[in-house]
Amino acid sequence: MIDQVEASSAERRRSEERMRRFIADAGHELRTPLASIAGYAELMNRGLGPGTADPAWRRIGAESARMTGLVEASSAERRRSEERMRRFIADAGHELRTPLASIAGYAELMNRGLGPGTADPAWRRIGAESARMTGLVENLLLLARLTEGRSPQSAEVDLAVVVAEAVRDARTAGADHVWRVELPLEFPLLVTGDGPRLRQAVAALLANARVHTPPGTTVSVAVETSAGHHTLRVRDDGPGIPRDLLPAVFDPFTRADASRTRTGLSEGGSGLGLAVAAAITHAHGGTVHVDSVPGRTEFTAEFPASDPSFPPSGRPAPARPPATGRQASRPLGSSA
Repeated sequence: MIDQVEASSAERRRSEERMRRFIADAGHELRTPLASIAGYAELMNRGLGPGTADPAWRRIGAESARMTGLVEASSAERRRSEERMRRFIADAGHELRTPLASIAGYAELMNRGLGPGTADPAWRRIGAESARMTGLVENLLLLARLTEGRSPQSAEVDLAVVVAEAVRDARTAGADHVWRVELPLEFPLLVTGDGPRLRQAVAALLANARVHTPPGTTVSVAVETSAGHHTLRVRDDGPGIPRDLLPAVFDPFTRADASRTRTGLSEGGSGLGLAVAAAITHAHGGTVHVDSVPGRTEFTAEFPASDPSFPPSGRPAPARPPATGRQASRPLGSSA
């Protein structure tokens, strides 16, 4: 009994420490675009660029200061309990949405030519940074909701269609990679859950393979089914993940070293993609893991089938409506 209590206490402490690191890293990530936005606003307000008389700049500076205050407040919350930390992340995320929408709106307004200073690249930069922060905040909110144990929306989703469409998008974004996909065609691969979230999880795994491997890398995607489960495998022949990084690869804000980041590109991401993919998979009752050695990395996500008796045997395949993006078991748009 004592051993069980001690083990439970140790696990609680580890969970709290992970959450503390999560908030600290989130604050660090938010500071960079905030500093960029605030810097541009200060520059324009000092008269070193066009549009200095426009109140939009003052508003942007004020909203940036407000968000910076929220980020700094997160540091004071690091010593709180795990439950309060979760609530804080969710509340801070909601608070950040409003000033971000304001900044993005002003940037769009100026880029459309409805105000002074439209020719200055500062506006485009502000718009890009606000978009980046919006994505980060949305992922933080999603992680907070999933960590709280909220169930995703429930409907039957054909995993093969989700994967095929996600691969098509990935190929468009990574035309310098070779994309291969193998999907069974005999039956719908139905899982119960939230279609858009499942698509987000698959897209995150594909983006990870695309962003962290050099051009020419082959990314193979396959969906298999057995014993009441559907299994997604995403494999690449890139440089691999360092062994010391593997235990933390699904933790928020974990990043690979330079050897697994595309040279010359600034799209290394926020370090939330794999954490979001894992959280979505777990929320759907699934599991996800990674195996990596130099020259080969494979992510495996397993989801329970909607029908526990799947796959069926000894009966013909049911009629199926046309599935957008579905491909036979062959390379999908190989760019080799």
